[in-house]
Amino acid sequence: MIRWSLGLALLLLPATASAQVNTEKLRSWEREGFGGAFDFSMHLQKGNVDVLRLGSALRVQYVTLHPEETTTSTKAPPRREVKDLVLLIGNINFGRQVDERFLNNGFSHLRWTRMWVPRAGSEVFTQAQYNEFQRLKRRLLFGIGARVRPVDEVWGEVAIGSAPMLEIERIADDLGVDPDTQVVRWSNYVSFKFFLEEPRVQIVNTLYIQPRFDEFSDYRFLSEGEIGVKVIRALELVVTVSVLYDSRPPPTVKKLDTIITNALRVTF
Repeated sequence: MIRWSLGLALLLLPATASAQVNTEKLRSWEREGFGGAFDFSMHLQKGNVDVLRLGSALRVQYVTLHPEETTTSTKAPPRREVKDLVLLIGNINFGRQVDERFLNNGFSHLRWTRMWVPRAGSEVFTQAQYNEFQRLKRRLLFGIGARVRPVDEVWGEVAIGSAPMLEIERIADDLGVDPDTQVVRWSNYVSFKFFLEEPRVQIVNTLYIQPRFDEFSDYRFLSEGEIGVKVIRALELVVTVSVLYDSRPPPTVKKLDTIITNALRVTF
């Protein structure tokens, strides 16, 4: 099973890329074992690339639960809390317009979350990506940090994470030198989830900020909100709005990208 998951990571390498990848909206630990979801989507993007495109996404995960039942809310029945979550995600997007390539980027992201107690745990993650239209030839990320859930109720939850993150990237240079740069960033996120039973609706809003440790004025910020409406048991209609801001992008690259996504999600 592990070899199968790693193989999927290689298949998913051509993908949509951004400095941050919002894994919070993709977490699902309702049942133990392997599971995941497949999205088919239509994207409207304004910023460095102005396009209308079709895309697909795949999530694969493995979940283990603590053996004992616990109660984290006076209103919620006892349940088994998550112990381990291994999450692999990636997207595939490519487009042409009048025989010209207008979209060429990708990412793959692998994350392991271990909840040592029901509301506190650790996370280890790595990511590989590229984006031709943001002059990003290669970016590799490696991070390890902490995760807490201060709020866990029947109506939703709040999760907070923080991690030092090594970033190795190569930006396309007009002179053809293309040197690698290495910095350490401080990756932080706060995620809000809200649930409705009838109709079955999930609302997720996540904020990421990643400043450099040695220069806080150099930072990246991501705000992403998603509404998912269950159509039938395994089919969900999803609308996502993402705003990505880079305080110091490469020359000729805009600081702000806005993406609106409509998708059909099939879970398994």
